[in-house]
Amino acid sequence: MSAFCVNTELLAAKGLPMPTSWHDLTNPIYRDQIIMPDPSISAIGFIAVSAFLQQFGEEAGWGYMDALQEAGITPEASWVMQHGQPRPRVQDALRRLLEVRPPLTAIVGASDILLAFAYPAITEMSVRVPEELSLIGFDDEPFCTTMQPPLSSVRVDLEQLARTGVRLLMDMMDGKPVPHRVEIPAQVVLRDSCAPPFSHNTFTSQHQKEGSP
Repeated sequence: MSAFCVNTELLAAKGLPMPTSWHDLTNPIYRDQIIMPDPSISAIGFIAVSAFLQQFGEEAGWGYMDALQEAGITPEASWVMQHGQPRPRVQDALRRLLEVRPPLTAIVGASDILLAFAYPAITEMSVRVPEELSLIGFDDEPFCTTMQPPLSSVRVDLEQLARTGVRLLMDMMDGKPVPHRVEIPAQVVLRDSCAPPFSHNTFTSQHQKEGSP
């Protein structure tokens, strides 16, 4: 099984239809609205490719990725962090991410723990959160409220997620039909690590004044 996350409020604001399948994402109307990991620089990207091939089969899987590219939906390599789990690797990867120009306005972490590891590197590079960079993680761990500034996160009902996964697995083992689409509600918990995007000109002039490259 595989899944993708959808920002329903953003879709509604832009008047875009809700995608209900991986095939829907090949529609050019979603150009610049999709974040996909790049297999050339990210282990997550390789996992995603493997999942496509397992789900669709070799021919259809590669065809799907070709269709994404033909629709103009390709990942921006410099926006994807490559890292291992140890804290130093996460911090090194984040430093490279903060060197992207024009500067990013926000970073979305696959987990709250990754961003907790990254906080020291952000402080070291004198990047102000949230004035210059917004941060949001995933899982809404209890420590999010103790970080400075408190970390915004996405809260998922893990019990519901586990129950749904077990139920689907049991139904599959019993030969029962299972739905192709399962929605698990998520809640964005905004804290002080998020703010409206800053001006690139403001960022550049501020850092030049401070002697930064």
